[in-house]
Amino acid sequence: MEEGATVTVSDGWVFTDRVELRGLAGGQVARTFFRSGVARPFDADAQAFLNASLQKMIRSGMFATERVTRLLQKGGVEAVLAEVERLRTDSNYVKRVYYSALLAQAELTTAQLTRVLERVTTDMTSDHERAVLLLQVLGARALVEDQRVLVARAAARLNSDHEQRRVLEAATDIPTLSPRLVAAVLDALQTVNSAHERSPVLRAIARKGGVTAQTSEQFMAAVVAMGSAHEQRQVLAVVAGQPGPSSAAITAPVLAATGKMSSAHEKSQLLLELIAKAAITDSTAASFFAAVNSITSSHERGRVLEALVARPSVSDGLVASVLESAKGVTSSHERARLLLRLLQAHTMTGATRALFIDVAEGISSPSERNQVLAALVLAERR
Repeated sequence: MEEGATVTVSDGWVFTDRVELRGLAGGQVARTFFRSGVARPFDADAQAFLNASLQKMIRSGMFATERVTRLLQKGGVEAVLAEVERLRTDSNYVKRVYYSALLAQAELTTAQLTRVLERVTTDMTSDHERAVLLLQVLGARALVEDQRVLVARAAARLNSDHEQRRVLEAATDIPTLSPRLVAAVLDALQTVNSAHERSPVLRAIARKGGVTAQTSEQFMAAVVAMGSAHEQRQVLAVVAGQPGPSSAAITAPVLAATGKMSSAHEKSQLLLELIAKAAITDSTAASFFAAVNSITSSHERGRVLEALVARPSVSDGLVASVLESAKGVTSSHERARLLLRLLQAHTMTGATRALFIDVAEGISSPSERNQVLAALVLAERR
């Protein structure tokens, strides 16, 4: 203690035991002991009181930063881990304070970080305190891939969907995601049951180009497992909306996942986005029409098919598939409107003409049916 400095260690406010420490010249310390407010000699009982009080302060997390500094100088990371174990405290806060000081002061190797994360996820029970530490690991310094994967795996041991989402989003907050890191994050997401919490992580992966031929199967499984069609569409829209031409290797899994969505409206919205991106070609047609044919709403299915036939350069094969799908549009008005739009954009010849007539004759309303067949005759005369 500096000369003139004073410290009082007390176990309460009134009629308490306390020790008053005062710094003297030459580094000496004067100690005065009070028992229930009455001055007593500084004897063995006084020393025992001071020692017990200091241990309580240490176990409360006080002086953690300074103690970790000394422990690192004396015995390195192992000394700090041993000290945390010696504290024998159930306080998640105290453990977090010590581990936080360690992370802030030491450059941990992958092996050392593995040990720390194992301690954090097994010895601590508070998801919030554990998440704070995992976020500190991710934000403190540039991590190598192995270390980032370790944090993602540690996040899987958290019970709170919210805290898991916070950590996993941070784990993906780098310019480029490797397939190995994406796999680790997706593994951890299996324990995130909330679609609202899972969705932002999946969208983050998609925005960073993490959905590739190598990762798409696991990624789409995580999307399909969400209970919310709205969140599913939000995620798949990000995948479909990535810049650059859409490849069948990615578009086909997106379409397959779309077909498993429960909401006809959400399905149609996503399919319209894919059509606008020119992602529907002969190579993706089978997956596209499987998704379209899973839409039971005549209005929603009809508007998707109308959007497709309005695209330029639609092949006869796609036109035939549109007509086959139109058989599932049970509303006379919706089917008639679709067929009329088809006539405006394409010429019916050969097999497509015969299929067109077959679909038109399936319209239950005579007036709607006659309108479509008359339009076909007029189109052929032009």
